[in-house]
Amino acid sequence: MLGVIVIDIDDDLGKKAKIPGPVIGLENCKAAAYQLLLADPEDPDGNTIFKAIQIYEDLEEKNKNIIILTGDSRMGYYAYKKINESLDLIINKYGLDSAILVTDGLSDENDVIPILGSRKIKIIQIVRLNIKQSSKIENAYVFIVNKLKDPYYSRLIFGIPGLLLFFISSMILLNIPTSTILFIIGFIMIMYGFNIHQRIYDLFNIFEIRRYNFIIIGSGIIIVTISGVVGYELYVRLINSGEEWIYSLFRGVELAMYPIIFYLALLYGLNAVFGDSYLKRLNSAKALLLLGFILINLIIGINFITGTIFLIRFDTVILYSIISTVLTIMIMNYIDNLKMVYIYLSNPIGYRVIDSESRINFGTIKRLDEDRIIVETDYKEILDLKYDNVINIKDRTVYVKS
Repeated sequence: MLGVIVIDIDDDLGKKAKIPGPVIGLENCKAAAYQLLLADPEDPDGNTIFKAIQIYEDLEEKNKNIIILTGDSRMGYYAYKKINESLDLIINKYGLDSAILVTDGLSDENDVIPILGSRKIKIIQIVRLNIKQSSKIENAYVFIVNKLKDPYYSRLIFGIPGLLLFFISSMILLNIPTSTILFIIGFIMIMYGFNIHQRIYDLFNIFEIRRYNFIIIGSGIIIVTISGVVGYELYVRLINSGEEWIYSLFRGVELAMYPIIFYLALLYGLNAVFGDSYLKRLNSAKALLLLGFILINLIIGINFITGTIFLIRFDTVILYSIISTVLTIMIMNYIDNLKMVYIYLSNPIGYRVIDSESRINFGTIKRLDEDRIIVETDYKEILDLKYDNVINIKDRTVYVKS
C-alpha cells in the first residue's frame, strides 16, 4: 500500500485540536486539518495536511491511504517512540510498503526518513511546503518566526512574563506587601504546575451550551468587568477609610466573586433542568455542585478573615471545610454512579465513539469495565476512556469530550 504521510512531531493536533494520533483515512484527515486550522489558523501543520490531501486525491493509485503520524509535545525520545509505535500498527493493519512524505520544510527529515527506512518502506517522494531551504540560517529564521507566531510559544515567551510583570507592578501600586504578592504568585504556580486549572476547565467544558456561546461569553465578560470594577472601588474606599489592607482586599474579592459564581450557577442550573439529554443534565449538575462547594468555602474563608457576616473560629472553619468537602465528594460519586448505570443500561457495545468537538472517530466499543470503556480503533489499537468523558449517547454513537 502507498501511504501519503504527514508527520506532526510536536503533536500540534493533540495540543491545539485535541485530536489523538495517528489519524488515518481521507475524511478523518480532512476533519483533523479543519480542526487544527480552526484552533490556530497560522499553524503550518494544518496547511501541510491539506497539501497531503491534495496529493492523495491526485494520485491514480487504487491501493493508497493518507496518514497523519503524531509525536509528543515533549519532543525527543517520546515523540519518536510514539511515531515508531503508530507506524508499526499501521504496517500490521494495512501493509504499508511505500510512502510520499509531506512536510512543512521544518521537520527534521534526517530523523524521520531512517524511521521509515527501518521498516523497509520506500520513500517515493518528499514534498516540502512553502519553506525555501536555501540555507540553514534562513531555515532557522523561519522556524523561530513560526514558533513565535504559535500561541503556545508566544504565551511562554511573552505572555506569561508580561502578565507576571503587570501583576507585580499592579500589586506594588496598590501598596500590597511583597509577602502577599509572593503568596499569590506561588498559589497560581501551584494551580498551573499540578494542572488544577485544566481539571476545573474540563469539568465546566459542557458542550450543550455551545449554541448560546455568543450570549454567554458576552454577558460573562460584562459581569466579570463590572464585578472587578465594583470590587476594586470597594477596596479603594475601605483603604481610604483607614481599614487594614488585608481586610480591604478580601472584601473587594468577596464582592467581585459572588456575582461571577452566581452567574455560572445560573447557567449550569438551567442546563441541569432543561438539558436535552440525561447525561448532559448530570454533567451540569456536577458542575453546579462544584460551584456550590466553591461558594460555601469562599463565604466561610472570607468571613473568617473579615468577620463581615458572622464571627467564626479557626477550628470551626476547618470543620465546615471538611464537612463540605466530604459531602461534595459523596454527591459527585453518586452522580458518577448514575452516569455509569445509564451507560450500562444503554448497552453501547459495538457503538462508534466520536469526539463531540472534532468529530474524529476513535473506534468501536468492545466492552465495559468497572471504571473504563474499552475502545478498539480501526487499526486495532486499544483505548481506555473514563465514563466521565461520555457526554451523550445517540443513534448508536457515543459522544465523548477529549
